[in-house]
Amino acid sequence: MKIRKFVETDLPIVVNLFNKIGPIHGLYEFVPFTQERFLSRMKELDAIILVAEENEIEGFILLAKQFWRNEIRALCVRPRLRKKTENLLVAEIEKEMKSEEIALMLDSRSVKIADFVRRGYKVEGGLCHMFTKLNCLC
Repeated sequence: MKIRKFVETDLPIVVNLFNKIGPIHGLYEFVPFTQERFLSRMKELDAIILVAEENEIEGFILLAKQFWRNEIRALCVRPRLRKKTENLLVAEIEKEMKSEEIALMLDSRSVKIADFVRRGYKVEGGLCHMFTKLNCLC
């Protein structure tokens, strides 16, 4: 499997994967993305996108370069070779980083937490999502 930088001709496949599989966090509120909006958002985030390819694009990883830290914002991989492809993409994006830190956010019920902890990522507290049901009196 080959890992390479995203090129604009990958856009239709990447956007389709993104809309089907979804991001790790942060951008899912507005799915489905159009190609134009996806590209615009990636430019806004100063994102690095790497794709995994084996005869066809199997998945991609998106890293947003933020002023406080670099953050993995999406890891979308087809089910066929999921574990292998995810590991290759994460390893490659980690090599790309010039900074000392890389972050990501996961849902507290995500099965991916254990995978990232094994890679050396640490759970960091401080973010609390709260919600209420709107079908009752508050």
